[in-house]
Formats: sequence, C-alpha cells, structure tokens
Amino acid sequence: MWRSRPTGTRPRFGTARSAVGLSLAGLLLLAACSDTGQQDTEQQSEPIEREVNVVETPAPRIDDPEVRLPVQLQGLEVVDPGWDTPAQQLDGIFVGAGEHGDRLLFSAIDSEGVIRWEVERPASCIGFTLARTSEDQTIAVLSDQHEGDDGLAEFSASAYDLHTGGRLWGPVEVPGPHQGPGLVYAEPSAEPMGATGPRVALDADTGEPVLDETEEQQVIGEYHGTAVISDGPDLVAVSTRDGDELWRQDGEAEPTPRAVPGIEPGPGIALLAQDEHPPTLIDVTDGQIIAEDVHDVSTDMSTGTRVVQVGEQLHGYDPDGEQIWNRAAAPESTIRGVGGVIGYVQEGSGLRAINALTGETAVGFDEGDADLAVPEALAAQGSGVVLTADGSLLVTNVVTGEGQGP
Repeated sequence: MWRSRPTGTRPRFGTARSAVGLSLAGLLLLAACSDTGQQDTEQQSEPIEREVNVVETPAPRIDDPEVRLPVQLQGLEVVDPGWDTPAQQLDGIFVGAGEHGDRLLFSAIDSEGVIRWEVERPASCIGFTLARTSEDQTIAVLSDQHEGDDGLAEFSASAYDLHTGGRLWGPVEVPGPHQGPGLVYAEPSAEPMGATGPRVALDADTGEPVLDETEEQQVIGEYHGTAVISDGPDLVAVSTRDGDELWRQDGEAEPTPRAVPGIEPGPGIALLAQDEHPPTLIDVTDGQIIAEDVHDVSTDMSTGTRVVQVGEQLHGYDPDGEQIWNRAAAPESTIRGVGGVIGYVQEGSGLRAINALTGETAVGFDEGDADLAVPEALAAQGSGVVLTADGSLLVTNVVTGEGQGP
C-alpha cells in the first residue's frame, strides 16, 4: 500500500502484488444484519428498545472437556458460553451470540465464567463491536433492524455497558448494518462482496454520527476514538471526540484503502489494503508504518507484543512498533491467537506455539489423541475462547475446583 520511507517522512501510496483471503468470520461479519433477511425484520416503524436481562450467574461448567487445551490454560475451569458466532473480548469481558429459537441471544461473560447480561437480536444481526468511551467506559455496541413505514428494513445501533448491561445510548438510527472496523455502519451491497453505501462513523460517547462519507472523504475504520479516512489521495486520522485532525499522510491517486476483514490486529493498529495489494500495518496514533506485505497479525493483550506474518517470516514487534525478533514461517500458516506471552500459529493441521517475546518455540499442547482446542480470543487476565470441533468454549481464569459453576 505504501512505500517505506525514512523515519520522520510521510509514506505515499504505492503498488503491491497479492491479495489476502477472507476468513469465515470476516464473511459472516460482512453479511451481518443484512436487509436480505427480511424474515428477521420486525414490523415496527421506530427502532426497538430491547430488554436487557441482567443474569449474574455462572455459565454451564464442563468438568472434563474432551479436547486438548493449551498448556497455559490447563487446570482452569471451562464453561460452555452457548455461542455460535465469533466472540470478541475487551478488558476480560467476552461477548458472543448463540441461536435462541428464531433469534440470536447475545451474552457478556467475564473471565471467571459469570454471565453478566443477555439481550436478543434478529437472527441476521450478528455484527457488533466492543469500544471505549472518552471516559474509558467499555461498551458493547449491537446492531438491530426493523421494518420501516415503507416496508423496507431500517437499522439501528445501541450501546450497553460491557460489565453491567446498562444502556448507554440508543437505539440510534444508522444507514445500514455494522461494517467496521469499530463504530462504522453503511447500507449493504446488493451483491456479495460488493461496495457498500456511504459509510458513517459514530461517537462512542453518544452514538451520534461524527463522520459521514462523501465522494472526497471516505471512512476506512474507527479505532477506539480515532477514525482513519481517505481525504482525496491522503490518509488522515481524525478524533471522533472533537473532530480534530491527528495526522495526515500524503498520498497519490490510488484506490481508497480498506481495512482487511476477518482479522483483528489489536489495539492501536490497523491493517489496511488497496484492492489486490497486500496489506500494510500502521499505527493509528501517528500513522507510521509498522510492517508491509502483511499476511496476518495478532496482539498479546498481556504484553502488547504484536506477532506479524510477512510472507514466510514471523516477526515480533513491541508496543512501540520496534521489531524484536523474526523467524521462518510456513507459507500457508495462520496466526490463530496470541495471549499470555504464547502465540499459536496454524501450520496445516497442526499448531505451533511460540514465545511472543522471543520468537522461540514454546510448549503449546501435551501429546494425546484428543482434538486440539484452538485459541481464538485470549485476554490479558489469562482467560480465553478456544474453538473445538463442536463449537466455542470459554476457559476462565478460575482454577479447577474453585469455581461456583453448576
């Protein structure tokens, strides 16, 4: 996307060579809350205020999961969150959704396996995001839809306190489903993978639109209070709190960059690509390039270390963007998760564990015949979501025998 330049200069849009494939999770999110699912649209002319159920009870405990857990998660209690969609986590609170009759039931579960709150949504509305307000309050922002007076689907968004389920704002009308990254919404395309309508970025404090896409200014993503946009050929960061321009990178007449779907790089960074060009990883706080030709990236929430795959190399970067190690990687490998200083890299049907601080091979799993539980979302608190052949499990930070689950 950009050509590397010496420190202190501005990168310019350039050319590149290959494309990044979409994960299943990315494809699901692109289809989230689509107006093609008219059977899920409720007949109400105004946005719907959904009732939140404050639960505060442990999720069902699984005493003997028939999978091989990562070594770092062994000896911890495992619960069944009941999720059928990819989960997200922020500050040790995990959010996901499962089928509940003809609806989706979203639930927030903490690192000890306690279900904090639940709320329903139409079955097609799987798109959501976790965010922070200007006061550092963590929130879950869920999409919704209803049938307007003209019989067409209309969309809204609501924000809930991540810990209590209390409504912070909403429902507020938005032009379409959640598109992301962050608080970005747009009318969906009539064609799979087609261009959306104009994108809008919301303020996490109020839900009010703070950036409306125009022909000249296009919204790329919102990253916890920083919106990255293209202003003509330039790449620009704008504060969603006060509208101030934070930085600007001079560009050339190239296609507008887009965030790579299906990959959550971590806080403070964005993975951007242009058409079929390979992605570039940038620091959204200052616009500096961290790495180019990036295939995959994940962040260890406990240390801030980023594990980045570039071609057939894995690199480690500290929170300041300085490279601290590199090692060879298989061409088709994928970074499945990084947490607790351990990174998990899928190589064919196997998983390789590496030390995120040094890049050295680590012990990831004990030997055995059971299927591997693949880490997908790991929190700084030590808990994490693992994917099994039968669905998602949540490994808490409670030592086996000390929990209060059923």
